[in-house]
Amino acid sequence: GPALAWCAEYRPRLKRLKSKLEFKLRVQEFLELVRAQRRLEAVKYARAHLAQWAPLYLPELQRAFATLVFSRNTKCKPYADLFNESAWKQLAALFMQDMYRMHNLPQASLLAVHLQAGLSVLKTPQSYAETCSREDPLHLPVYQKLAEGLPYAKHVHSKLVCSVTREIMNDANPPMVLPNGYVYSAKAIERLLEAGDGSTITCPVTKTVHPVDELRRAFIV
Repeated sequence: GPALAWCAEYRPRLKRLKSKLEFKLRVQEFLELVRAQRRLEAVKYARAHLAQWAPLYLPELQRAFATLVFSRNTKCKPYADLFNESAWKQLAALFMQDMYRMHNLPQASLLAVHLQAGLSVLKTPQSYAETCSREDPLHLPVYQKLAEGLPYAKHVHSKLVCSVTREIMNDANPPMVLPNGYVYSAKAIERLLEAGDGSTITCPVTKTVHPVDELRRAFIV
């Protein structure tokens, strides 16, 4: 089939990756012949396509060959597991895994990675509440599922950082507003007063001078 043709085309590269994909596909084709009770054809297939893998995967081959004496409805483990229909899904997953490895691609979708990066700065406990704002993308179940496992990173309350001291402004270091609209922390104001005449403040950005009694405290909501 197409999968085996792909394996043949890229056999040298898959061998370097120590991939078991081609071997697994061959074993599965053998098992499908056994499932269809075409045992003679299965034996011929094994001689033509599976014997070469014996030095590498003998225990797995022996387990597969043992299915020749069982029916597809057998309850005997581990042979019953070999007839499980989920085997094809596992092979599909292995194919994708080897293809990503061969081309040095991440297994996770790049779109999903970028979406998760954006959601990581929006996720809060409030995002999962019934009262979540409709403007928050995380009120949608599809984004909630994508954000599973991501830490809560968004701050519910704003944080201001002083451009002079580089410290967070809070109740212990409140923000102070100059008449020109620029905001600095109380610690920065003290520093600016010490650098001046003690009664006026020179704005570090605009260089305008303001009396200290014109300062107003700002409150963060």
